[in-house]
Formats: sequence, structure tokens, C-alpha cells
Amino acid sequence: MRAQSPYAARGHTPLWKQRVVHLQFLLVAALLFGGGGVGYGLANACVQILALVLLALNGHVVARFFRHAPWPVLGLLVLTMLWPLLQLVPLPYAMWSRLPGRDIVEQSLSLVTDPQGAWFPVSMDSMRTLTAFVGTIVPATVLVLGWGISGRDRHRLLWTLAILALGSVLLGVFQLSGAVPLIYATNDLGMTKVVHGTFANRNSAGVFLDVALAILCILPLRSVTLANLALRVGLFALLGLGVIGTMSRSGTALLLLPVLFCLVRLWATRKEWIGKDRQGVRQGISRGWLLVFAVGGLLVIGAVAGAGGGRLASTFERYQNLKDQRPEIWADAIDSAKRYWPVGAGTGTFDEVFQADESLEYVTERRAGRAHNDYIEMAVESGPFAELIALAWVLAVLASVWCVRKREDRWTLWASAVGLGCFILQSGIDYPLRNQANLCVAGLLFALCATAFRPRNMESAA
Repeated sequence: MRAQSPYAARGHTPLWKQRVVHLQFLLVAALLFGGGGVGYGLANACVQILALVLLALNGHVVARFFRHAPWPVLGLLVLTMLWPLLQLVPLPYAMWSRLPGRDIVEQSLSLVTDPQGAWFPVSMDSMRTLTAFVGTIVPATVLVLGWGISGRDRHRLLWTLAILALGSVLLGVFQLSGAVPLIYATNDLGMTKVVHGTFANRNSAGVFLDVALAILCILPLRSVTLANLALRVGLFALLGLGVIGTMSRSGTALLLLPVLFCLVRLWATRKEWIGKDRQGVRQGISRGWLLVFAVGGLLVIGAVAGAGGGRLASTFERYQNLKDQRPEIWADAIDSAKRYWPVGAGTGTFDEVFQADESLEYVTERRAGRAHNDYIEMAVESGPFAELIALAWVLAVLASVWCVRKREDRWTLWASAVGLGCFILQSGIDYPLRNQANLCVAGLLFALCATAFRPRNMESAA
């Protein structure tokens, strides 16, 4: 008789085979190498190749997802990934030339060759659209592997996210001191003395820390003690200081979301912190110590705010001067969206097609690059179809918030929804999900929210 594996005897899975470990590894790789956007193809490719390897190692999990995932989640994932591929399907010249906005390309082609009889894709730049499709592999991998994961493994992933956020803040401190250079070349208006962490865009760095703050509110404590609560407040203040250090106006404004969420959770679970149980045994901490803790917490937050006072004042000064190029870019981008409506110019092609509609009075020595509003940019690239898909994702998050209102794990899922809310709101004035790092984080948060749509008795097979 063959000897049984010690792992099988104990009912354990080897560490290197555990799905949660794979997800942790992918999360770390995405935050280390995927914060640079489309301009850093080699670094992004490393994360994407890792995602494909993990999908191959977890083929049974992928199969189970496609068999048991609820149709809204499965449908949204398939539509999101399929749309860029549909834009790459070649069309005969007679059909393609009738698409809106193709007259510019047609006129250019007629100068060098006869386009009659040729076939052309819907996308105005096939390689950009293909790159956009490849960019969906990482968040799709996290969603597929993270859906249906056990509660304990969820907390392991969220702790990993919080630790990575703390590491990003510490890296930012060294960047401010000049001891460590920026990982990515930045063009944030020459503002190199800000906290970038592992991101090329300080706004993306700021919203990532906002998300981590929301997650930090719900991470479990082994025991409710003054020391544990003081540590939690200290970490919360450190991440808040990191957001201020990014000097991101949107990131600083979005601090209100995790702070309000934390206050709501503290009030809703106040009986866990003070009082007595049914046997009269004291649980949590006394009211006196709670008062001392509250005063001490305010002092710590005040000290942190004072330490970052210069940066906080600089951020508020930037609020007083709201004149930047965004409204001008938005106006021209809306004109561009009208030109290609309703088909769109192709996913990922904004920077290529925007130049034709950019007003001469708004032209500067720098290219716009992005619309600085993901919803307008999606309208330019994919028309109303992309807007409907984005709306469906938002509605799915809202539905998950409602579905879990009576479940024990509701605070974990609500924290994930708050984190996604930060991404959704900042997308109105920037592009936080145009890098692999934040896409990976968003995929994880939605995977946790999507557990609201699975049967309660469904057990995870890690």
C-alpha cells in the first residue's frame, strides 16, 4: 500500500498549491511592477504572464467559476473582455467606410493606395486595442480565482493589501527624502517631491491608499484591547498621511469615504468595544479607557496632521486654484466622442484620435494622453456600449451591498464596495484604473463583492 501524503492525511493543501497564495503573489507582483500604465509594457507583461500561469495552475477553479458563477458576474466579465476583440474583427471596405469618423483615415489612405477591396478593423489602432484587451487579463484572473474564496482567505488577501499600502507609504517617505528615486519617470507637472510609491501617477497612488484605509477598518482583531486599537489608529493615520503626501486633490477629498465608513462601523459595532455579555463578564474595554483612547487618538491624528501640515497646506492651495487643462480636454474629447459615435474609435485609441479634435487654442507642448475622465474616454473609444458596461458594473456593486445587509461578513463586503466607490468617483476626473496595479486591486474587491451572489452553503476549494 502506498504511503499517504502528509498533506492529505491532515487535510491540508501544500502552500504552493493554495489559491490564496497564488492571489497574494499576483497582488504583490501587480503592485510592484504594474503601477506604470500603458507606457511600461515590459513590466506590465511580467504581471500578465504571471496571471496566465496562475490561471493554468488553477484550471479546476476556472472551470468551476464558469459553471457556477451567477450570470450577471459571468456576463459582465465576458462582455468586458470580448468587446476589444470584436473591435479587431476586419470589415470589408464598403462597411468600414460607412462607420463614423473613418473619413479621415479614408482620405489619408487614398493618397497612397486604393483602399477599395481592402478589409479594415473597427479600431483605428489595432495594436492599442489589442494592448487594452491584454490589460484585462490580470483583473479577470483575480476575479475568477477570488470568487467564492473562504472568509479566512479573504482576510489574508486584505491584510496583504493593507501591508502593501503601508510599504508604499514607507517607500514614498524615502522618495521624498531623496534616498530612493522614483520607480517610474513622472510628468505630474514637475511635482517630483510627492509620494508616488510604486505608481507613476500620484492620483492613482492616492486612491490606492484610500482603498487600503477602507480595508483597514474591517480587518479583524484577535482581541479588543487598547493596544490593538491604538495600533489600528496609528496605521490609519500613517496611511492618511500618505494620501496627503501624494498632494492629490481627488485622493485627499476621497479620504472622506473611508473615514465616514470607519465611523459608521464603529458606531454600529459599539457593543463589541464596551459593555458586558450575558454572564456579566466584561468584554472589550471600559468606558474610561475608551475615553482615554479617543483623546489619545485625536492627539495622534493631530500630530500626524501637523507633521504633514506643509503638504496639507499645499494640497489645499491647489484646491483654491482649480484652473487646469481638464475642462478644455473634456470639451474637445466630447467633440471627439461625437465624431465616432456610436461605434467609437477603438478601445485604447484615445491618445491617437484625440489630436484631430484638439482645439488649437488649447494645444501645449505636452500631449493630453488621456481624457482625465474615464467615462468620456470610454465614450470616445467605444461609444454607448462601454458606458452601459461600466454602469452595469456599478449596479452590480450596489446590488451586492444590498444583498449582504443581513450576513455576518457584510462589513468585509461593504468595505470592498467603499474601495470600489473610490475608484468609481475618481474615474470622473482622472484614470485610476488605467494601470495593472489598481486594476488588480479592483478585481479583488469586486471578487469579494461578487460573493454576495453565491449560495451561502457554497464552500471554497482553495
